[in-house]
Amino acid sequence: MAQPYVVVGGSGVLAPLGRLLAGPKAITVGISRGNRLARGDWDQRVALDAHDAGALRQFGSRYSKVEAVIAYEPALSQQGWEVLTRLARRRVIVLPSRYADPESSQRSLEGWLAPGGVTSVQLGWAGPADRPHWHTADEISEVAFRALSCAAGSRLVLGRIKPWSERPR
Repeated sequence: MAQPYVVVGGSGVLAPLGRLLAGPKAITVGISRGNRLARGDWDQRVALDAHDAGALRQFGSRYSKVEAVIAYEPALSQQGWEVLTRLARRRVIVLPSRYADPESSQRSLEGWLAPGGVTSVQLGWAGPADRPHWHTADEISEVAFRALSCAAGSRLVLGRIKPWSERPR
């Protein structure tokens, strides 16, 4: 039996990822708080707050292993991330642009990368300096999908993260 791909943020910025992961040997599970659960193409849709590590432990008790967990950092807690990474063969964390802020010493990546073998996708922005814009859900999902084929521990950047003063407001 195929092991599932679990996506946290499956009805938001990672909603298009379900379509990219789909295939005859793939089982896709989209986790969302439930307010937009119908978004995305998922084999299974799970409504739960991924900030609640206990809820994720209950979710994890249904699976002994998952092929991969792909998560959008704002959609879960570090404790929840630790729970999910113990189940997964591959791990991808999608980080919002604030993790690239050169002034912020408080935004530690350690907790997100600590489980080891975590591939990170650092989100930046696109567009000219006078009209910067954030990336679309399709663009974010595409780079998250590519991250699954990268070596464990790789760090990818979508768009640009410098100069910080040019980021969209």
